[in-house]
Amino acid sequence: MNKEKIEEVLSRFSDDMGVLITQCCDDGEITELPPKDIVELIINSWCDTVSSLDALGINVRTEL
Repeated sequence: MNKEKIEEVLSRFSDDMGVLITQCCDDGEITELPPKDIVELIINSWCDTVSSLDALGINVRTEL
């Protein structure tokens, strides 16, 4: 397993979430419900992350 590739996948997800979540949160508190398109981006980003980890041989159990 390549530690650098795993770190890259997880960092990309973390960066994506940081950008998306700041649009609906203030200081860790949800200030408004995220619009449907943001929710879809979050779900798609998570699914891409799970697929990328699976390709690296890491099986992630997830339910959405």
